[in-house]
Amino acid sequence: MSDENYVFIASGKNERYILEAVFASSSCREANHNSKTILLTTSDCAKLVKTIGADKDFDQIVIADFESSEPKAESRFLKSNLRQLIPENHFWYLDSDLTMRKRLSASLPSSVDVAGAEDQKMNVYHYALPQCERAGWALDPTRPYINTGVMYWSNSERAKKLGNLWAKLWLFGYREYGISSDQPSFNTAVQRLKPGFQLLDPKYNTQLWVNQMQCADSYIWHYGGEAMKTVSSMTDYPESCFSNAAGASIDEVRLLGKKSANAKSPWLMSDTEIHGKIRISDLSKSSRVKHLVGQAYAALDHGNYVHSLKLAAIGWNTNRASGQAFATVGKFFLVFSFRLLRAFMRKS
Repeated sequence: MSDENYVFIASGKNERYILEAVFASSSCREANHNSKTILLTTSDCAKLVKTIGADKDFDQIVIADFESSEPKAESRFLKSNLRQLIPENHFWYLDSDLTMRKRLSASLPSSVDVAGAEDQKMNVYHYALPQCERAGWALDPTRPYINTGVMYWSNSERAKKLGNLWAKLWLFGYREYGISSDQPSFNTAVQRLKPGFQLLDPKYNTQLWVNQMQCADSYIWHYGGEAMKTVSSMTDYPESCFSNAAGASIDEVRLLGKKSANAKSPWLMSDTEIHGKIRISDLSKSSRVKHLVGQAYAALDHGNYVHSLKLAAIGWNTNRASGQAFATVGKFFLVFSFRLLRAFMRKS
């Protein structure tokens, strides 16, 4: 029996988003072997999941469809309807562009309906308030603005009411004003209903694009959408994410990872330890971030995530290539047979 349920979302018809979810799911299993992973997806995406064999990477697949086939709208629809669609009593929702490093606490106080960490971007209300004003939603900028990339949901009545209101607000904002972002509607729902909400420590959702210096002690590394824009190949997925976060090249990330690879522990260096003849705390911020990212990449290697990911990507590419080759051969024989039949009919 699993003691923690982790929910991920994949939508659209791009294998990349599925592979992200597989990668994140594998890190959860590594952090907690007694976990249950659930993929929330659409009918079309579920077919692709099965075609590439990713259905074996999740314990359960839940399917729900939206009126729009635009991937971002689909994923936000699924996300805002999480509590209604997932049957488990309680669960953690995790964005797919992250890696879990430590097991999350399964025993939050019973008074907690929902939990999440604050969005770490500066001036986040500068972006959120105009969207809320367009939709007629009142949002208090003095309260923490929650990032919905990592959330805990209980099965309480207040959690269900919050889920229903979030879904209703998001759908209204999307249909009437084209607001596809899910965070303005979620934060509006939280402030309006005031459920038993627990603000999580930032270590539960370390957003690397703004807070790289905290990654050594984090439960979760959250790469963020900006990092994903730099990913050119899914076989370079983890390196690309760290490369973006560190301001380093992919080769630098791999080199830094190799320097850390022989460590007894994935984390070689703390602020007080010496790297060569240089104390880490004396490095410039950019150099220090690069060293931290090197350790982060080495930690992934220790968990064998990088190797597993590359095998998965290679296997999927091979399967797809085999399928294309089979289709090409089949097409050739079909055309050849048709031409042979036509030639025979002409002679007759």
